Amino acid sequence: MLATGYRALRLASSSSGAEITGTRGSLGITPYSRRLPALASYSTTSEAPKPSDSDNSSAQERNSTQSTPSETSKPAGDPNAPNVKPDIGSPKGNGSAAAPGKINPSTNTVSGEEQKPNAVPGRAHIRRFNSNYTGPHMPHMSRRLARTQPLTSGIIRRVVQGAMEEPKAAKNQPRMKKGKAKIPIKVDDETFYFEPSFLRESCDCARCIHPSTRQRTFEAAQIPIGIGAKDVEVDSSSVKIKWQDDIPGFEDHISTFKNSYLADLAKADVPDSDLSPPSLWDKKAFEKSNRWVTFEDYMQDGATFSDAMMQLKNFGLLFLRNVPEDTESVAKIATRLGPIKNTFYGPTWDVKNIPDPKNVAYTNDALGFHMDLLYLNEPPGYQFLHCMKNELPGGESLFADSFHAANILRQTHNNHFTLLNERRVGFGYKNDNQDYISRRRTIEISGAYGKKSVVRVNYSPPFQVATTNNHRAGLKVDQSHNHIVQSLKVFKSILERKSNVVKLKLNAGECVIFQNQRVVHGREAFASAEGSEGRDRWLRGTYVDDDAVRSKFKSLGL
Repeated sequence: MLATGYRALRLASSSSGAEITGTRGSLGITPYSRRLPALASYSTTSEAPKPSDSDNSSAQERNSTQSTPSETSKPAGDPNAPNVKPDIGSPKGNGSAAAPGKINPSTNTVSGEEQKPNAVPGRAHIRRFNSNYTGPHMPHMSRRLARTQPLTSGIIRRVVQGAMEEPKAAKNQPRMKKGKAKIPIKVDDETFYFEPSFLRESCDCARCIHPSTRQRTFEAAQIPIGIGAKDVEVDSSSVKIKWQDDIPGFEDHISTFKNSYLADLAKADVPDSDLSPPSLWDKKAFEKSNRWVTFEDYMQDGATFSDAMMQLKNFGLLFLRNVPEDTESVAKIATRLGPIKNTFYGPTWDVKNIPDPKNVAYTNDALGFHMDLLYLNEPPGYQFLHCMKNELPGGESLFADSFHAANILRQTHNNHFTLLNERRVGFGYKNDNQDYISRRRTIEISGAYGKKSVVRVNYSPPFQVATTNNHRAGLKVDQSHNHIVQSLKVFKSILERKSNVVKLKLNAGECVIFQNQRVVHGREAFASAEGSEGRDRWLRGTYVDDDAVRSKFKSLGL
């Protein structure tokens, strides 16, 4: 990029009607009405200008007064001189005669300099300079100037390109070595061209992968850049490659790749390509596909457990029944999928209406849609809630697919979708000697499934905190927070549509598992346990990280 010490660079063509400026590394285009067919800070004479020339020119511009092109004025110090139009070639249009080194638009000549024979009428002339120059002071570039040349659109384009490119590498910088030719292999009726080093690193034979630890016995940095395939043998189920110039100690090494493994390698550079996109759902779609699973079937390997995991993977929501009503059951259910995530609430916790609660969940109030612990750097991936008691009136559980709601928002209010994807909002918890805060995009998208799909949603109004600071006195009014509020209003209205909400009252012995940053959950208010003769609403909960559950999915081939 151009050096940040440049005062200003103005290049313009009187025929193009645009000015290219660069100040402290930035570029801009000036409208036609403000075009400057002159170099404001650089001499266009055939002799290299002194640094002070540029400084004086810049000082003249700063001290000049502004006028409109329709005004007329007299040169300073000459009261008898005729009225002349101001020099619109001057950056300020100050009405003075063209200063030395500037273009006189009436004569198409450089004031203070004799017109050169090779000059093209109607065009400014500048010296060609090295656009990759990165010195600290622009006037020093005069030492590199070589010759004058018409300021054409081609020069402007080259100047802009040169300013936007990174400086070229030094001549003595070592070049990257080139490897051998790629190896063409047909995978699923499509030919892929693999780099030899990539296939060599991907070898999973017993010499390269320890049979017990399943870890590598070599390092990628040990692979010779010039490694190549000495021989390639293809059959119906695999490809065998005998390597040439292999890692020292791996002489006569042969890699055997099964076709299924090659298919995985062919898509290895696609993020999350091992997981299929989720199934979006509303109330009708979920109730049609929902399958309750017994605790016994869930705890045993088999087709029923695989089907349950497929539902959890696709819908992010799964219900169990016939769960033993003891305090350890929720931990048993969770560890079936992965290690429990311990938080400041503990490895497991109780959701009850208690006096002096430290969390809104520990009241009997209605709880709107939210997600848990978004104020942590790594929120939990999946939540487990086991119902121990639910005998009081009210307390129905509510669930909705935020991915589905985000997709509707994208289709109907794309401006709100874009804002919630670009702007971050804050989530925090400051209570009971705990202080957490994190800022997240409400909607996160990724190209994981071949297009920019929703992969996470961060929505938790009870724990949202203000993180903007645009209200100081004297600052320009910024409406960005109003825009976020409006976008959240629209998103909330979609989430809470009756057609999108799954509502049910969990009974004792039932458990729900849901993906925390996809499925929003809430509850309706319920009666107080006071005077209810032992009746209560009591849920036991815990968390498991997303990575552990995804690992379970992949181990089952889902």
